This record gives sequence, structure tokens and C-alpha cells, in this order.
Amino acid sequence: MPEQPIESNSVNSPANSPDIDAATNAATNWYIHRQPSGVCLITNHQEAQGSLETWGPFANQNEAIAKRVGLIRAGKCIPA
Repeated sequence: MPEQPIESNSVNSPANSPDIDAATNAATNWYIHRQPSGVCLITNHQEAQGSLETWGPFANQNEAIAKRVGLIRAGKCIPA
């Protein structure tokens, strides 16, 4: 019996998340800005007013989110 190709489950794909606009996500660089409060914001602007530190650019929003999680775990940012 020939093997059937395995179909990927796109339901859990980040591109299908209602919070992420795929067209904007693909064509934009994303940055993380640490605010004086310690909260890190993800924006598509290279500079942010009042930002103490900036990381990026990241190719897509998902990479920026993953980096922000790492920064929170490392104690560089506090959760929002």
C-alpha cells in the first residue's frame, strides 16, 4: 500500500492567528522597545519615544514575539 502524504495542520499555524495580519507581518521589520516601566513593546517602528533599549529588526512579528519571551525570561523585560 503506498504511503499517504502527511498533511500539515494549518489550524495552529501562527499565520492563521486572528491577531496577526499576514500581509503586514511579511513586509515589515519588527522591533522590541523596552520602556521606562520595564515593559517591552513590539512595534514596526525602528525608534520609539522614551525607549531605553531596542532589539531588532526581526523579519516577522513571530520572531519578535519569541525574542520578547526570551527577554522576559532573562529578566530584561517584565510581562505586560
